[in-house]
Amino acid sequence: MLPRAGRSRLLGYGGAMLLVLLAVAVLVTPLVGDGAPPDAPAAGKDASGGPVPPGASPGWSVPPVRPGGVPTGTPGPGAGRDPRPGPGIDPPARVGGAAPACSTATAVHRYAADGLRVTVRPTEVALVNVAVELRGGPPVSENATVRGRPHTFEFPGVTAGAVQRIMVTVLDTSGYRACAARAQG
Repeated sequence: MLPRAGRSRLLGYGGAMLLVLLAVAVLVTPLVGDGAPPDAPAAGKDASGGPVPPGASPGWSVPPVRPGGVPTGTPGPGAGRDPRPGPGIDPPARVGGAAPACSTATAVHRYAADGLRVTVRPTEVALVNVAVELRGGPPVSENATVRGRPHTFEFPGVTAGAVQRIMVTVLDTSGYRACAARAQG
């Protein structure tokens, strides 16, 4: 039988490892599926059952727009308070799989002679996933726990012509964020 200090250490490290594995599973689960929420409507239909607008992904809707082109979640010219409950501003809609671009202080990518390199610069400890979507092939991804300093993910053999987009997902104490990595300039 292990001494008391040894058992405590073993249980402490085991519990920490379990938490890390659960966090990685939470990050990887959305990447394994088809990307649509579980309650997504049938292909070719939007959330209301109508046809999907050109360029939009099934299961994701385009925000409703007031006359004048202003989304309903944002105050229009001369408009008072939005009558809907909630904060009054809709989150950006996911149209055509588009994601906001990462700031160059967050994530950049560059192509080297041996492949693609993506550098992520979190401001604190974070779980980071970099997913590279390839034209005509399956996506490739890497995960890492990044401890508040720059970390470079390497994808050997990936060329500029083969890449469709590079998505960076960060989970830290501020929450969950996803963005598309910009080219290093």
